[in-house]
Amino acid sequence: MIKSFHNGVVMLALSLSAAPAWALESIPWTALSPAEQSVLAPAQAQWNTLTPERQVRLREGALRWNGLNPTERSAASARWQRLRELSPERRARLHARFERFKSLPPEKQARLREAFKNFRALPRTDRRALREEWRESSPERRELRAERRERRRARRD
Repeated sequence: MIKSFHNGVVMLALSLSAAPAWALESIPWTALSPAEQSVLAPAQAQWNTLTPERQVRLREGALRWNGLNPTERSAASARWQRLRELSPERRARLHARFERFKSLPPEKQARLREAFKNFRALPRTDRRALREEWRESSPERRELRAERRERRRARRD
């Protein structure tokens, strides 16, 4: 499972990474540490054809992976497996949602992260009830709720 996760991380990074506007120097495969090479082994054959920006992003991902403890690696592998099992349409929707999130101002991203953290802290039954209520509400009602939350937040700040 860990090997498939490594392959998946490499393939996902290859397909989704966006290159920054500034140019970097290519990273020779031999410049990678043995631990980085181990994680990035699925990309070794094409390493020299990757843009320097993608090489940097992959290397950063390998560093993050190598910094995880076994429990964190197992959880990451499970998340990757769930992602791989999604339909291509569902993965595309998730990718689009992630891109929208990345385009938000940092303070809005922080608020959303905090709200999600609070949501995850709720008991499972409460989370289920909130999801159901959300699904049943109209887009207009959702928008009204969002506006009310923003007004309350603005008053607190």
